[in-house]
Amino acid sequence: EAKYPLMLSASLILRSGEKVIASRRISIKEEGTYTINPIFDPIWISQVIDSHVNTSLDIIQAEMEIKIFDEEKRTLYKDYDRVRIAPPFTIPEQISSLDFIDLLPALTIPQSYEICYLARRAQELANYSQNPVDILKAIYEILHLMHINCTSSLPDYFDIDGLRLVKIMPPNILLDIKQGNPFEIALLITSILETTGIRPYIIALHPSRSSRAINARILVGIQLSEHNAFLIDVLSLGHRNFDYAYEVAREEYMKYAYSYPDLIKIVDIRARREEGLRPTIAPKLPHNTFNKVRREIDLAINRIKFQRFLAQIIPLALIGITIIGVGALIASSLTSSPAKDKEEKV
Repeated sequence: EAKYPLMLSASLILRSGEKVIASRRISIKEEGTYTINPIFDPIWISQVIDSHVNTSLDIIQAEMEIKIFDEEKRTLYKDYDRVRIAPPFTIPEQISSLDFIDLLPALTIPQSYEICYLARRAQELANYSQNPVDILKAIYEILHLMHINCTSSLPDYFDIDGLRLVKIMPPNILLDIKQGNPFEIALLITSILETTGIRPYIIALHPSRSSRAINARILVGIQLSEHNAFLIDVLSLGHRNFDYAYEVAREEYMKYAYSYPDLIKIVDIRARREEGLRPTIAPKLPHNTFNKVRREIDLAINRIKFQRFLAQIIPLALIGITIIGVGALIASSLTSSPAKDKEEKV
């Protein structure tokens, strides 16, 4: 019965026992339906975990309180409900019209210490180039020489009350474990790209219209211009070089674009952020593990620099050898010429 404009607010509080896990508050400016938690907000699961890595699949019981109140903070409406919170780094395989590929941007961790360190070192390695391909190549080469390996295995999943949840390894833990499926590798690379300020995309190529999202082939892309993008195949990481990853991705994408355009799904990470899909909170690695990962990043970069140095010096050395060889032939011919002249005179 309220007459607008009337300043009403709605709040949602999530508690586990006496602890407030998270809260949301929105303003009600006109009649209509309001979504207090747009699309999917990973804060509901991420704020429950402690400061250490939590890989438990335990379901957390919580109480949800909803209130509507006026500008004088008088409560006009109140409701309670009990909810179950999914474990960290799990997302529904399907929720409403969204599948779990649409929700993957929620599980990037651009604010992680390890991701930030790797992003900064990759920019240094690329000499702070303004070309995003240089940054992507530096990231790929670092991960490759850290022996990060992409497997073709599917992500783990489990069911809770008929809802299928997909389990994803956090990107910073992947830097220590060294092995992940294509979705986990894509999240690692896009987390690093997002940290550098580059706009990343996750591209899913579905085998058929009836296939599940977890069966899609995954590419990572960056936009170069309005109608031009650069893609890499994440399955190549740990097996083939950067140029190969690009060629395979381009070939696969063009095949789909010409023959099966409706089987392509492109997820724009930045657009998802603007829609309210925020990155989740990164689990903190133990201090000794963090230092180990940093040393491995530095070692990989030193190896790349040495390889680049050899690539520059070897052609020069070959030129030097050629010059010395030619010089030796000339000297040999000059010293042998007088002897031949004498023989001819005799």
